Amino acid sequence: MTRRYRSKAKLRSYARRITFLAILLSIVLLLTWPYLRSAFLRATISIGRGTLGSLEERIGGEAVFAGGVSLVTSPAPGTLRLLVKDGESVRTGQVIAEVGKVGAKEAFDDSLRFAKSRLASYETETREEFERLSASVESSYAEAVGLLFMSQDAAAKGAVTLSREYETRLENEEKRLRHDADRLAQIEGERARLAANVAAIEAAQASSVVSVISPASGVFSTEVTSIEAKFSKDAIAGKNAAEIAILAREAREAQSGSIKDGQSVQVGDILGRIISGHAVSFYLPIKTEDKPDVKKGGTVELALLSGASVQARIADVVDGKPPGYSIIVGDISVMPVQSVTKAGQIGIIVKTQSGVVIPRSALIDRDGRQGVLLVQKTYARFREVQVLMVKGDQAVVKGIEETDEILLRAWGFLEGRRVR
Repeated sequence: MTRRYRSKAKLRSYARRITFLAILLSIVLLLTWPYLRSAFLRATISIGRGTLGSLEERIGGEAVFAGGVSLVTSPAPGTLRLLVKDGESVRTGQVIAEVGKVGAKEAFDDSLRFAKSRLASYETETREEFERLSASVESSYAEAVGLLFMSQDAAAKGAVTLSREYETRLENEEKRLRHDADRLAQIEGERARLAANVAAIEAAQASSVVSVISPASGVFSTEVTSIEAKFSKDAIAGKNAAEIAILAREAREAQSGSIKDGQSVQVGDILGRIISGHAVSFYLPIKTEDKPDVKKGGTVELALLSGASVQARIADVVDGKPPGYSIIVGDISVMPVQSVTKAGQIGIIVKTQSGVVIPRSALIDRDGRQGVLLVQKTYARFREVQVLMVKGDQAVVKGIEETDEILLRAWGFLEGRRVR
């Protein structure tokens, strides 16, 4: 009996303890439930905001370019002498190089330096005398004119003696004037002879070389390839998509060489390129099924491999060359010089939509309407939006503000429920 009583007492003690712990746990849960619930919701439900931005619809591929570059060719055989450096800006009509016989120009250099030195030395030696004589001639001329008028005035008044005195002084002044003028003519004659000698040597030197004139304004480049002539608009016109793709591969694989100062050249050899970036055309071969909705005469934005973007006008869209393929031809008025190339990846941006960019997973469909679950206070409420564009895992919408909080992953069962 005693053992049974003790066992029951022990059980009652355990029951009281368990009950106490349960009540204590309930109180703790009751007090901390809002915090626990918020932590659970934060862990399972993502809430965030959209950002103002834009999405683009683009089609890309490898294009071939023509234009924007003018080739400089040799007008005569001989040795090349570059007058500008690689990467230097030049203007139309500027002399950028000379072609002549080996050492022809240099052969005149010593004679020209000597002739110029003699001319400069003579000018230095005679400068003071020339300036003094010039001042004396001017003064004597003014004095002679004055004496002439005074002599005539004295003669008119009958002062014969005074008139003769003026005439004597006038004769002396005229003698001095003639003497100084003769010496000036002598100095100028010798200077003219020395200057003519310099001019004659310069003319002989100039006739020994042929000047190379820049055909356009832009940046001079000595880097050339053996396929430069293939990338003109006339050469590319009429090619089909396959031929343009082959041309792009040739551009990738072509080895460039650098034109060197002093190398021998023949008539028509390429001496360099003038890169202007003006009047560039691109040719993009593409599968017809992937062709974007572009039309002749329309304007598109072109994203270049260099990262630059330019405006282009669609010049033509050629289908069926060969069947199943199309060629998009466009004109670029001005292309950055550093972006000018023979071939490269481009992207035609055919459509751009701006608005609030959100994750695609934040969109939800309700009764045929698209929207998002907007967080208002602590509840998720459906807000209809206009979906402007969906690209990948992002969408750009209209109908909410970038400051609005939304469920980044919209589950339908959460609508109307407390989410924080």
